[in-house]
Amino acid sequence: MSSRSTKGGSLRSAKGAFALAAIAIALPMGYLNAQEVTRTINKNNIIAQADRRTPQERRNVTSEELADKFKALVGKRVTVRGRFLEKIGNNTFTIADEEFLGVEPILIVNLSGNPLDLPSNDIEVQATGVVRSFSLAEIAKRYNQQFDRATYAQYENDPVIIARSVAPAPEPEEITSNPSPYYNRRLAVPGNVQRVYSPNAFVLENNLLVLNPYPKQAARPRVTQGERVVATGVLDRLVIADIEREYGFTLDAGIRKQLEADYADRPVLIVDNVYPSAVDE
Repeated sequence: MSSRSTKGGSLRSAKGAFALAAIAIALPMGYLNAQEVTRTINKNNIIAQADRRTPQERRNVTSEELADKFKALVGKRVTVRGRFLEKIGNNTFTIADEEFLGVEPILIVNLSGNPLDLPSNDIEVQATGVVRSFSLAEIAKRYNQQFDRATYAQYENDPVIIARSVAPAPEPEEITSNPSPYYNRRLAVPGNVQRVYSPNAFVLENNLLVLNPYPKQAARPRVTQGERVVATGVLDRLVIADIEREYGFTLDAGIRKQLEADYADRPVLIVDNVYPSAVDE
C-alpha cells in the first residue's frame, strides 16, 4: 500500500489547524507554544503567557506538529525526526513520526550534499531545514532541482522540508546492541542522560558513551542526569588517546582512567552538538 493512502483528510480541510495557524501568525510563534495557544483560544483571551522554552526547543518540533501547523512554520528552520517511509527520488524521501504514521507523510528534499545512508529502512531519520509549501515549479527553480511531474504532483501544496542536514536517528539500544552498522556514520541520537562524568563525557540510556570535545559550542553545554537530549556526531570505538589527539582536548585523568576501564573499544558517540529533545517517551 502506498504511504500516500494513509493521507485521510487533507490539510487544506483542517479548519482547526488553520485557526491555530492564524493565531500563531497574529501572535509570533517565538512567544507561544501550542498548549498556550490552545488555552488562549479556549478562554477567548488574546493575552499570551511567555514561552519558557529555549530557542532550540521552539525550533525542534515533532513531525505531527509540523503536519498540523505547517502553514505557520513556512519559512522557518526546524528539526524533525520520524520513521523513514519511502525513497521518492535521488535526494528526496518521506518520513512520518513513529507514533503518528496515520498523518500525512512529510516530504524531505535533501540538499545537504550527502546522500541519506541508512543501515536499514526501519530506523528513524532526523532532518533539519526550512519548511516550505511544496510547489513543484517554485521549488525546482529556487533550489535548482529537477522533479518528475507525474511523481511529485501528488505532493503539491503539502509540507516539504528543504533539508541542509539529514542523518540516521537510531535509539541508543539499537547502537549498543549492534554497533557495527553505525561505525563511522554521522548520527543524531535521542536518549535520556543516564550518567554525567563531566561536560566532556556523559552516558545515554543503554550505556551509550558520549564524548563532547567542545561542550561550550553545543546548544546544551551542560547536561543533567535524567534529561532527554539529542546528540549529533560520529560513532567510533573508544580509544581515548586517539580521540584526544584527533579532537584536541584532554579528559580529566580520573575520568579517563574510569572510561578506559568501563568502555575500552566499545562504541562512543563523538558529538559536535547536544540539544534538548522535543520528543517525549
